[in-house]
Amino acid sequence: MSSTGLQNWADALATLSALPQVHCKLSGLGMFDHDWTAESVSPIISTCLSQFGADRCMFGSNFPVDSLTSTYEEVVSRYQYLLPASYHDDVFQNTSKRFYHIENKN
Repeated sequence: MSSTGLQNWADALATLSALPQVHCKLSGLGMFDHDWTAESVSPIISTCLSQFGADRCMFGSNFPVDSLTSTYEEVVSRYQYLLPASYHDDVFQNTSKRFYHIENKN
């Protein structure tokens, strides 16, 4: 994505992220860049995190579509690398549990 395209997208996304009930699923990044790396999608992830916060962002693998370009382990590893460790609990589990009303059954 060009820097102009990224900025236009970020500006439009700000309208959604201003709404507290809207959440962001971090998913499907390989659909537009089949050779994506953590570095190539870093601006997208950074924008989402800065606008929504870790408490309104959740990981999504987009499998089986992502399997055309990456293994599940590669996808998870890239996200783990991109996200600060302090965000992992929220992005990988807490946000989706809250959003989808999933309760732990002990």
